[in-house]
Amino acid sequence: MTPENSDIFIVLPPGNGLRNSQSVGGVVFSCQPGSTLTVPRSVAQALSAAGWLIGAQVVTSATRPARQAAQPNGAPRPEEFGESVFDQTIGKLIIWDGWTWRDLTGAAV
Repeated sequence: MTPENSDIFIVLPPGNGLRNSQSVGGVVFSCQPGSTLTVPRSVAQALSAAGWLIGAQVVTSATRPARQAAQPNGAPRPEEFGESVFDQTIGKLIIWDGWTWRDLTGAAV
């Protein structure tokens, strides 16, 4: 992945409305439940420590993590199964199923 895409993440605040305004490095990040923010990795990690959820890494189709389709024995690679990223190019959250990247409808992307 290229540096401009590899360190950006989507984060969600706690759903209970608590700690939805947090200061990180002197900058206040605030978001209502059900909304998201896009922030650098270091901010995502700090917000996560305060109870926020890191939703997905932001990539483009060109910088999407490359995955080998299967192990030499033909089985999917379990260590990567279920990894999710948000692909800005197609505007979708996608998930690695062990064989290919899929959107939330199940279609290969």
